[in-house]
Amino acid sequence: TDFASPTQFNRPGDELTSRVRKNLSYFKGNYGILAGGVLVFSILTNPLLLFSLLFLSALWAYLLMFRPKLEDGSLAPLTLGSKTLSGFEQKAALGGITFVTMMITSLSSTIFWALGVSVCFIGLHASLHKTDTHEVDPEEFGAVPQDAPPV
Repeated sequence: TDFASPTQFNRPGDELTSRVRKNLSYFKGNYGILAGGVLVFSILTNPLLLFSLLFLSALWAYLLMFRPKLEDGSLAPLTLGSKTLSGFEQKAALGGITFVTMMITSLSSTIFWALGVSVCFIGLHASLHKTDTHEVDPEEFGAVPQDAPPV
């Protein structure tokens, strides 16, 4: 309830950096869910991207989990017509298919868009949300405890 309460927002004064640090630590779970939600939303609203990700995931799962393996753990060769592909060549070919599919479906721009929206919202929220109602353990930021012996 504290995360989105309109009464918990005000302009930051001189304490902007400490406010951002405290809010990032205090709300890190909320921010992670928010960023994941934005990414999932952007994928679900692009059907071509959604189906291509499902298709690529199925191909990679088949290649890495269900294809026969040799005794040393590498992939068994695959024969296509007169050409035999080694395990490395199979992975390289699927990597190329993945790259082309990512370019066609604009996966990289979707990920960067979702990341950009998330960073903007998180930065705005972390800088404007008051910190006087929650406590943060400074050790989470690597601060040395006051009672710790010098190293």
